[in-house]
Amino acid sequence: MDPIKISNVDAATIAMLDQKAKDLSLKGKKRISRNMLIKAIIEKAMVNESMLSQFEEINELRKEIIELKDVLNEYVESNNFIVQALLTGEVGEYK
Repeated sequence: MDPIKISNVDAATIAMLDQKAKDLSLKGKKRISRNMLIKAIIEKAMVNESMLSQFEEINELRKEIIELKDVLNEYVESNNFIVQALLTGEVGEYK
């Protein structure tokens, strides 16, 4: 794994990262370093980005399914109209 070097980080941000790492170390049994915390944050961001992309794809598929359902319902209604007309011999208005 290639190392990543981050420069020009605000001192306040570094202090917040150090404090967060310290808090997590106190809560858990394992010491958490700043580097481990940054690595976890980056990995979580990548997972979140991937999940967001999947949710968008699922949402698009959902929209397509709804459209197909509407088309299918219209098809069923038209078939019912045709069958009714063939059975009764009466042709009324469709929709």
